[in-house]
Amino acid sequence: MPKQNFTEEQLERLMLLSRELDDSKQAELTAKVERVKIEAMVEAMVPGPEEGQVTVKLPNGSSVCVKRSLIYKADTEAIFRIFERLNDNLDEKDMLFSPVKCTAKHELDKDGYAWYKKNHPDVFAGIAEHVTVKPAKTSITRK
Repeated sequence: MPKQNFTEEQLERLMLLSRELDDSKQAELTAKVERVKIEAMVEAMVPGPEEGQVTVKLPNGSSVCVKRSLIYKADTEAIFRIFERLNDNLDEKDMLFSPVKCTAKHELDKDGYAWYKKNHPDVFAGIAEHVTVKPAKTSITRK
């Protein structure tokens, strides 16, 4: 951790900013609660399908769009087993296809990347040519 050398003036300014941050976060939370309430009222006023969108043109030229969607969670292994049983004695032309898709996601293992940097710099050099590193959003918390 870097050494902290702050003047009295800097500490006072930092204390003021941290209080303003607390006030801003509270105002943001209050606004979010109000926004969610208003969204629920708009949703209740605009009928529509359980999945899809409805746009209502307003007299002032603006519009309100209500988009509803569904989230599906499934036991894909159980579904696969159902289709295995259904297709067990069928000819290939009569087989039913399972409504489950398989995807694979490849992502960089940051710990492994760091390990190669420390333990195999020659291999790391080749890997690093294919990696872009940029700073993430800084997090500021108050306790």
